Amino acid sequence: MDLGVGSFVFSSGIVAARPFLKKPENRFKPFKGQLLRAVRQALPILILGFIRLMMVKGVDYQEHASEYGIHWNFFFTLGFLPIFVTLCRTLHKYVRFSIVGLSIATLYQITLYLGLEDYILYAHRTDLISSNKEGICSFWGYLSMFLIGLDIGHYILPVDPYYAIRQNRRAKKKPKPQKLAMILFSLVILFWLGFIFCIVIGIPISRRIANLSYVFWVIASNTTFLVLFQIVEITFFEYWKNERNLPFIIEAVNSNGLAVFLLANLLTGLVNLSIRTLFVNDSLAECILAGYMFVIVAIAIWFNINNWKFIL
Repeated sequence: MDLGVGSFVFSSGIVAARPFLKKPENRFKPFKGQLLRAVRQALPILILGFIRLMMVKGVDYQEHASEYGIHWNFFFTLGFLPIFVTLCRTLHKYVRFSIVGLSIATLYQITLYLGLEDYILYAHRTDLISSNKEGICSFWGYLSMFLIGLDIGHYILPVDPYYAIRQNRRAKKKPKPQKLAMILFSLVILFWLGFIFCIVIGIPISRRIANLSYVFWVIASNTTFLVLFQIVEITFFEYWKNERNLPFIIEAVNSNGLAVFLLANLLTGLVNLSIRTLFVNDSLAECILAGYMFVIVAIAIWFNINNWKFIL
C-alpha cells in the first residue's frame, strides 16, 4: 500500500503529459482557462472524497486517523493535484517539471526538519487543520511525485524519447527503445542515489508524511520497473514492436484506472464491514482475495466491452 498510493500518483503524472505532447501549444494557454479546467477536473474527485468521508463516518467504519487525519482521505489528495499542478505550470516556462517537483520535495523536507515533522507526528488535534495535518502536509510530497512523473512522461510516451525536447513534429522519428532504456537507466541511478543519500543522513521512509526519502523511493522503484519492462520489450518483443494489441485485462484496467481504483476501495470497505478480517484463517483469506480480484477484473472487462469510460 505504501508503494501503491505513491505509484498511482506517479503514473498519473506520466499520463498527464499527453496533452503537452499532442498539442505543444497547450503549455502556453491562458492561465485562467487552465485553472478553470483544473477545477472542473478536481470537482468530481473531491466530491468522491466527501462521499467517502460521509460513508465512513456514517457506518462507523474502522479507520486510522494517523494515516491521513480525521476527515482527509486519498481522494482529497488526488482532487487537489490538478489545481496545484496548474499553478506550477507558470514555472514550466523557465524550468522543467522535474526541477519544480524536486524543489518542492526538498523545501518540504527542510520544513519537516525545522519542526513540521514534530507537528505532524505529535501535535494535538485541536482544529480542522491539525485534525487533518497528515493529509494536508503529505500532499506536497505527492505533488512533487506527480510533477516528476509528468516530466518523465515526456520521455516515455512519444515514439522518440527526445520528441518533447526537439518539438519537431514534421520530422519522422523511428522508434528508439534502446535510447529510452538508457534514459530510464540513468534516472534509476540518480533516484536510487538520492534515496540512499536520504537514508545515510537519517531520513527514514514515511508515507504518513511523504518525506523526501519516500518520494525518492517511490520514483526510484517505478523507474526501475519501467526500465525492466523496456529491457524485456527490447529482448523478447523486438519483432512485435509495431503491434498495438494489449492483453485484454490490461487494456480493460488501463482504460478505467480511476474507476477500478474506486471500485477496489468500495469492495475493501464492504469486506471489512462484512467480515472480522483479523480472525480469518489463511485459506479463507486467499479465497476472499481471489474473489475480490475476480470481481474487480470482471467489472473492468464489462466496462471495456460496453465502452464505458469514467473520465474526469
